[in-house]
Amino acid sequence: MLCWFIHVVENPILDVNGEALFNFDRIQIQSLQDLIISMKEGETVKGLIPTVLRVLHSLYFPHDPSRAGLNVNTEPVNVFFGILAQLESGAPRALTDIPPICARLQFSIRLRGFHYLVTTHIQFYKQLSDEAIAAPVVARPRRTLQTKKKGSMRSNIDSDSDYDPKQDKKQNPSSQRISSAGYLSSINTPDLSEIVPKPMEKNWWT
Repeated sequence: MLCWFIHVVENPILDVNGEALFNFDRIQIQSLQDLIISMKEGETVKGLIPTVLRVLHSLYFPHDPSRAGLNVNTEPVNVFFGILAQLESGAPRALTDIPPICARLQFSIRLRGFHYLVTTHIQFYKQLSDEAIAAPVVARPRRTLQTKKKGSMRSNIDSDSDYDPKQDKKQNPSSQRISSAGYLSSINTPDLSEIVPKPMEKNWWT
């Protein structure tokens, strides 16, 4: 298919009305031209892989799918498949010959889509990891507690070592100080080692 499209970009094929048989959009033409230039410059097969993937992605997943909304023959891949479904005489192929042609094209499309999803997934989480490493450490803000007594404020509590419970009790008998450690200790967390699964009375498939 790529051989066809590389030839068609430089040598357009016209239909009976004198119009181009393959209508490439801007991104498809640019990706095909990049591939042609890389091949002419003697790029290695390994070096051509990224360019080939971009070409296939632009062909299989067009930038503007609505372009073929009213006419499916607008997309080059559909036209290519239509040509393969015909004989040299122009007669349609037998229905038994269509599934193998369609299967190869579908496999290529699905393989390209799966590769794109995997690479995008890896790049996304790598970016999140890099941002988490580069994120600055945010200092803990100064805390201010409001007591029940109107107008009475206790501020500038930066750490547990700054707080004297005896002194605070004398000044504010009704005040309460809730610490994160006390809160966590008050939560009844079950011991996972004590949880024993109940044996199944019978197999689920019987």
